[in-house]
Amino acid sequence: DKIGPDYLDIAFRAARAADPDAKLVYNDFGVEFSSPDQLDKRRVLLDLLDGFRQRGTPIDAVGLQSHLSIADMARFDDAGFARFLDELAARGLEVMLTELDCIDKGAPSDIAARDAAVAAAYKHYLDVALASRAVTVVINWGLSDRSSWVISGGDPLAKRTDGLRPRPLPFDTELRPKPAYFAIAGALRHAPQRTSSPRRA
Repeated sequence: DKIGPDYLDIAFRAARAADPDAKLVYNDFGVEFSSPDQLDKRRVLLDLLDGFRQRGTPIDAVGLQSHLSIADMARFDDAGFARFLDELAARGLEVMLTELDCIDKGAPSDIAARDAAVAAAYKHYLDVALASRAVTVVINWGLSDRSSWVISGGDPLAKRTDGLRPRPLPFDTELRPKPAYFAIAGALRHAPQRTSSPRRA
């Protein structure tokens, strides 16, 4: 409010001037699924990126926070998300999956069934995302169920109704790999090889 709507342009230009070799990334959330609000947000994001290009504002990549959830996977449109990634790639941008985790609210109470549902969500999302060669980075938002914003209980959208401790991450509280770990590893292993990064915009 104090600087005005061009604060992002100022930030990216200042970052490029301070370190010409730094990779400049715009990171956002809530664009992975095909609910009306997220589809609208995709359009707004693409308009923002087009505005950067028109104004000569430097940017190299877009980060998609990738907070998956069992409930939202019913609204994951493979073809629609792939088109969105294509639109980002067409702008010469890398795509980074920057905060990958999975809210298990709505998944079964049984641990084996729940872990299987979480693993399936990771695999489904990553299989679609990694089919795009523009996707160059995958970063989990935490690795073990010892600690996560999902587990903290502060967000009602993530809190399980059965009162059980969530299991959102690749490793359990004893740091043992869960089905999610193997799903992520398999998706990475079977992804098309990346030979080089897209050019800078």
